[in-house]
Amino acid sequence: MSRHANRSDAIALAEVRAADPIEFLEAFMAITGRTRRDLADALRSQSRASEILRRKRALSVGMIQRLHEAWGVPADALLAAPKLAA
Repeated sequence: MSRHANRSDAIALAEVRAADPIEFLEAFMAITGRTRRDLADALRSQSRASEILRRKRALSVGMIQRLHEAWGVPADALLAAPKLAA
């Protein structure tokens, strides 16, 4: 990726960061080329990864810590309460 693309990606992430932790996670995954399977591996649970992306479950502190350690996701970007599905 070029230096310009990295700057653009950083700006996009900063904009999403303020919105919602699940939106941020989805944007982070898209920018870094990670898949749902990668998320399942990082969280050690395919069902939890699916529930999070479908907004049926919020990220736990343990999940946030695993994503921070495994992928370098800024933990503070994932701490806010997400907009969950009804």
